[in-house]
Amino acid sequence: MQYGITFGVEYKGFNLDLLGYGLSGFDRMLDNKYYQIYGERKYSNVLVDGLPNGNPHPVLSPVYRNNNFITSDYWVVDGGYFKLRNVELGYTLPYMLTERIDIGKVKLFIRGANLLTISRIKDLDPENLDAGVGNFPLGKTITGGVSVSF
Repeated sequence: MQYGITFGVEYKGFNLDLLGYGLSGFDRMLDNKYYQIYGERKYSNVLVDGLPNGNPHPVLSPVYRNNNFITSDYWVVDGGYFKLRNVELGYTLPYMLTERIDIGKVKLFIRGANLLTISRIKDLDPENLDAGVGNFPLGKTITGGVSVSF
């Protein structure tokens, strides 16, 4: 099931707008590059910690032919997630202040993008499981600004 939420409220010149969406009711197989190296040893752990103890080979290699790469339900997880995609908090100056300088509207705001993800899949973007392994992960962004209307 796919779902979304939009919410907006204004009060005494302040505004808060939210946009979120999610998916639920399905499973995912964690078969991406992040989980493949040495089974339960996540890709980032291998890079940070080095090779597992007792490995005589100085590079990652397919020498060990054990059950680490065999598909099983061990790697199946709840694929559902919720993302808060956009948030904006703003303040519009009162008209009696802006009319003195012949401006129609002045709004100060701060916006955030990709600020929150709720998922059982940790360390990765649940929409794109390869994000962050060999490419850039989905970043959080906070911006601010002033909108002026004449």
